[in-house]
Amino acid sequence: MRTKVLLLAPLFVNPEYPTYLPSENLGIGYIAGYLRKQGIETDIFDANMYGIKTKEIIKYINVNEYVYIGISASFQNLMEEVMVISNEIKKKSPHTHISLGGHFPTFRHQEILESCRNIDSVMRGDGEITAYELYIKLLNFEKPKDILGISYRDGNNIVINRERPLVSNLDSLPWPARDTLEFVKKRNHTWATQLTTSRGCYGNCLFCDIRSFYQQHWRARSVKNVLDEVEYLINQYGCNMFRLTDDEFIGPYPEGYNRAMEFAEEIVNRKINAKFMISARAEDIDEELFIKLKQANVVDCLIGIESGVDRILKMYNKKITVKQNQECIDMLKKIGISLNLAYIMFDPRMTYDELIQNYRFLKKNDAITIDALRSWFWPLYGTPALTQFEKENLITKKTLNDVKYRFLDKDVEKVYKDIRKLCVRVFGIDQMFQKAIIQNINPVKCDILNKKYQKYWEKYFEVVLFSKGKQKLEWDFLVELERLLKKEL
Repeated sequence: MRTKVLLLAPLFVNPEYPTYLPSENLGIGYIAGYLRKQGIETDIFDANMYGIKTKEIIKYINVNEYVYIGISASFQNLMEEVMVISNEIKKKSPHTHISLGGHFPTFRHQEILESCRNIDSVMRGDGEITAYELYIKLLNFEKPKDILGISYRDGNNIVINRERPLVSNLDSLPWPARDTLEFVKKRNHTWATQLTTSRGCYGNCLFCDIRSFYQQHWRARSVKNVLDEVEYLINQYGCNMFRLTDDEFIGPYPEGYNRAMEFAEEIVNRKINAKFMISARAEDIDEELFIKLKQANVVDCLIGIESGVDRILKMYNKKITVKQNQECIDMLKKIGISLNLAYIMFDPRMTYDELIQNYRFLKKNDAITIDALRSWFWPLYGTPALTQFEKENLITKKTLNDVKYRFLDKDVEKVYKDIRKLCVRVFGIDQMFQKAIIQNINPVKCDILNKKYQKYWEKYFEVVLFSKGKQKLEWDFLVELERLLKKEL
């Protein structure tokens, strides 16, 4: 008899986008934690963490054990992987219920169910309670007709149930299951441990689906609840570095400010010996607060700077200027907190001069990274950007899980296309670096090679940018880099 639940995260693979390093999937971790608290045996299979290709996942799981299999698909370019694994599951066990969850399925639930016959339901928004109620219904061979926050297929009909209210008290949820932390620990990785202290964002950026996903609310766990979990993770797993995965850690003033100040003070009071990486909007960078956070061992802050061009920032509804962004960067440097920039290098509406200005902003602030150089505007479903692009007649192709667009400035388009070609060319190199990091292979040598790779990217970008795509670097370095990486691996 089927009595268990499987929560699955597919491998993130797409040569057109930067290859993200694997990290704990706290989305399925929270759902697993909730289900286990209700006494439901729940397995986690994180193919992204283990580096297992999608077609091979089926070899590792017994699909006939599960009441349903929940697949995490937060990004729309994961849909191809979802289609592959759902097809493999249904071939082996046609009656196994498959449910999707995450940002992208929430916004495209009807289209997914109409197009993908192997997907039986979609959980929309916060998934913990919905996942539990779906289990109870399926265990009793009932349809999920009265479950809030779910869409499902009933014969040839698509049924869309009413929206589920947000979980108002995040402290009421059990801490996320940490199955994959054992994997990290056994390999002696120094990766930061993921930690979620809030959900949502009070901003309303043009390109972001967070506000829509969380129904325009920012909710936070209490400082006590968060730091109790931190101390548990330190004692249980030896964690000493935490990356807060919050969409916006600080939160709206004054509630968010006061909580962040309490967070800093309580870390000092408890004498917690760990470092923290946070995220914040630029307008949240208050000197008094961040000095306190620095004293609490906050060592890194991710800020959505997004652009070095005022016109673009206004278009993104960032409600901040380049001058204000620069002041935030300077303040963080003065305080001694490392800076991570979320950045969009290419936008289809920018001019060639604005592209140069965008690059020079990064150069000025010594903030050039490979990911920043190959970042382009990603029109996500569930964002105002799609509506705006349609009004401006920029969209050239729209599919279930992707949107293609044209550029207004032909010189920007030339540079963009050349950088995309380079992304495809180096995809294998990215994969090798990823494998080396996952398996902790010769970290010192691989770090040296990675720095050379970074320099090559920067030089390649400058040559293409300032020649408007008429000149390019030779790929001899890449051939040699591949040879050296293969030798190490």
